[in-house]
Amino acid sequence: MRPSHLLLFLLMVFGLAVGLAAIWPTDGVPLTREWRLKFASLDDFFGQDTTRSVDVNELLAGYETFDSTAIKDSLKLAEIQFRRKMMRIQYADSTVKLVNFFQALDQRKQGIGKVRILHYGDSQIEGDRITSDVRNGLQKTFGGSGPGYTSAHPLAESMSLVNKRSGNWRRYPVFGNQDTTLTHNRFGMYAEFSRFTSFPQKDSLHMNLPDSTSRAWIDLSPSTISYRTARTFTKLTILFRNPDAAFKLRVVLSDSTESRREFAPNPNAQEYHQSFVSAPASVRLEFEAKSSPDIYGIRLENEDGVIMDNIPMRGSSGTFFGQINNAEMATQFANAGADLIILQFGGNTVPYMTEDKVAQYGGWFASQIRYLRRMNPAADFVVIGPSDMSIKEGTKYVTFPILPRVRDVLRTVALDNGAGYWDMYEVMGGRNSMPSWVAADPPLAAPDYVHFSRQGAQKIAQLFYDALMKDYEEWKSGK
Repeated sequence: MRPSHLLLFLLMVFGLAVGLAAIWPTDGVPLTREWRLKFASLDDFFGQDTTRSVDVNELLAGYETFDSTAIKDSLKLAEIQFRRKMMRIQYADSTVKLVNFFQALDQRKQGIGKVRILHYGDSQIEGDRITSDVRNGLQKTFGGSGPGYTSAHPLAESMSLVNKRSGNWRRYPVFGNQDTTLTHNRFGMYAEFSRFTSFPQKDSLHMNLPDSTSRAWIDLSPSTISYRTARTFTKLTILFRNPDAAFKLRVVLSDSTESRREFAPNPNAQEYHQSFVSAPASVRLEFEAKSSPDIYGIRLENEDGVIMDNIPMRGSSGTFFGQINNAEMATQFANAGADLIILQFGGNTVPYMTEDKVAQYGGWFASQIRYLRRMNPAADFVVIGPSDMSIKEGTKYVTFPILPRVRDVLRTVALDNGAGYWDMYEVMGGRNSMPSWVAADPPLAAPDYVHFSRQGAQKIAQLFYDALMKDYEEWKSGK
């Protein structure tokens, strides 16, 4: 093919594209009720890109170092001052409110007691992301070790703990698509349980158990990429309920030390505790039963120091707590003794939220804060709002239009109900900041323009930890 022919072909294709762009309907051509065929507009071809973007490197550098006298541009100075204000946890009357939590930290500074933090969140914290970094900072400063909670059957690999298990475990969460065979709402404080046998058959007179027993196992050991503070633990706790049948438990430590227990049927939630003289390199749990107990969760921690549980809930909007058996929740929360509860939700609602439903979501979320506060009267609360999230608009990635409204309602209900609010959306840089996090080198967010990368999660965790510590120091100085 001659160069002139190739040039003519390219010009014809370009002309066809421009012609289609000129006549194509702005909202596309409907194909079905749900699908539309869209085409780039003339503005996409020739218009100037006016989409506001954020330079994440400049933003994060401004968080770390700030000399107001060196900035001559008043608008730039105002922007940086606003961003630094947004880094802080917000409270209803602009004064630090996490008094119970900070008192517990202060006692830990003196070597007294333990501090438990429950970090509930959606998939942004899955795999112990964000939580592990905050936990490490607190444990290095105030003492303590161990990764805390793990599900018997986690959906994602944790950065802090390797969980290997037999293939017959099945997970039952209260959020998401619930199993229709469930006949109770006893999910416990971690909002899920796991089993290694199906539910026993019932008739009008008795429970039909199988003739043979089933076995299952779980091997737990520190991850090679975990922080040093997460690698040692001297206490094992298993939260469970076994209303249908007795079960046997065998605990084997890395040095081959083992212990055996048998548990009679019991309809109430129970806890098994075992302390170690020295921290084992691994813990193996072996179960045997005709009908599996409901395993609510497993904790590996120390007797004292800071304990921070990572509780990821993929796909959840954070509005399920009231669906769980109240008495069981109250008992488990009382045994845990939480000093701070972090609720990091909102992102999963954004793609499906409409303007007329935002206030309704806010009402639901407010009721969850009040419910959890009744269950944990001694705990302080912080709500972490959604990050920036992008949707593709033509050829550009822009913030979901409804996201700022979701952020606003979460902040309002948090402050109205005595919780602190940390605005992750603004901390990232606000509107249209996500593309810059994705484009950073190394990437700070994933190509889905929703989730943080490992490096991005570390950045966010450090900024949240800094906000907590600034409030702690401020509280201390004003004591």
